[in-house]
Amino acid sequence: MEYTPKIINDRYVLFVAQAIKCPICEKLMVKKVPRDYYTQSFFPGYINMNQDAQMNRAGLVYISDVKVDDCNICVECKESGKADFKCDLCGERKPTEKIQESFGYPPDFLCKDCYDTTPAKIWEEKIEQLESDHRYDFE
Repeated sequence: MEYTPKIINDRYVLFVAQAIKCPICEKLMVKKVPRDYYTQSFFPGYINMNQDAQMNRAGLVYISDVKVDDCNICVECKESGKADFKCDLCGERKPTEKIQESFGYPPDFLCKDCYDTTPAKIWEEKIEQLESDHRYDFE
């Protein structure tokens, strides 16, 4: 795709920006552009033209730093507690507050429920396996 930015007047330009679908709610997400009060922002400072106002009108959401299955999710899903993970031991999806251990990148997880109910021998064997599987992730 080829796009040439359009100049609106001597002050505004229309650009193409990349958006990604949230894997949970499927809303389009974009990054928040930092606003520095001492320098000019990419977006106008006017209340009805700033990034928040424009995104609100378009139905866009901000991308968060939280990942589910190695995909970032939106801030709304993060704040409403929709982030989850799949436990590598029981295979069930759990909310992120149930993470007991994580290994490597992209991470594999073990849940608190399994930690509380799994025999120590099986738990330790799973930890050894995951540590072995991810031993080269950060080299």
